[in-house]
Amino acid sequence: MPILLLVVSAAAFYCAFPNVFSFHGFSFLGWLFAIPFFWIVDSRPWPIRFMRGLVWGLLSYGLLVHWLFFVSPAGYVLFVLALAVQPVVFSLMLPLADTGWKKLFYCPALWVLSEWARAKMMGGWLWSLGYSQSFHPALIQSASFGGAYAVSGLMIFVNTALYLAVKTQDAGHRTQDARHEGRRRRFLALGAGGFLLNAGFGLALIGTSPPDKGEAWRVAAAQPNISREDKTDVKLYNKNVARHLVLTKKAVMESRPDIVLWPETAFVDDILRDPVWRPRLEQVARNFRTYLLVGSALLSDGKDINSA
Repeated sequence: MPILLLVVSAAAFYCAFPNVFSFHGFSFLGWLFAIPFFWIVDSRPWPIRFMRGLVWGLLSYGLLVHWLFFVSPAGYVLFVLALAVQPVVFSLMLPLADTGWKKLFYCPALWVLSEWARAKMMGGWLWSLGYSQSFHPALIQSASFGGAYAVSGLMIFVNTALYLAVKTQDAGHRTQDARHEGRRRRFLALGAGGFLLNAGFGLALIGTSPPDKGEAWRVAAAQPNISREDKTDVKLYNKNVARHLVLTKKAVMESRPDIVLWPETAFVDDILRDPVWRPRLEQVARNFRTYLLVGSALLSDGKDINSA
């Protein structure tokens, strides 16, 4: 049973983000994924909490960043292990709140703190739970108060309230105590209320925002079908750049865009230091009368920096 709940929770977490089944992901699962996870971690001895938190982290983030395996298997393993630190820390510190009402506010704060600590440890790689709601503007306006951390905190608040409702109902069945029903309803109301208040605030904020009266730009994206292996093959460097240029020319001929976007690391080298391609691209931009926003690995202090 614990293994099944771990898998269900990890799968729900993964599917809340863009995934192999849906480009936009099933974001509503982000408001529910933690219920089975809390169930098998809460009130357990610390070795069990540690192992279950670690397994959940490896499953969840292993699925979420599976694409990295084809780039670097060793890098994939290390990256997943680093990401899994957050649920391990969360699981180990969960019992510090021993009652339901304390957990209702402690769990969101602990989740946010563990996300923040992981981001600091990894030099800025946040991978926040709140990102799963990116395609729903009304649900992320709370970010105006605390960035992605605020969205994550609200999502864990709802998850915690619903988990406490389920736990209270189970306790009521076991003890036949009618008082548990009232608590269950209060937790359900708090969970639903938290979600609805967040959504209502977002809708109200969007509805009252003045329309943007700035100049409209025509935007095109050049995204050639290049595998991850070929993208980093230095022997194919010139060929890959040429494929981006072909698509750029096609976009310019068809729609006359004001700016053309090239993908992340379209150049696997420093374009600003390239004596051949930098002047060529500058001439292309002038000839096409368009801006080019190009992904490149710029060199800074001896390190390649993922840049645009």
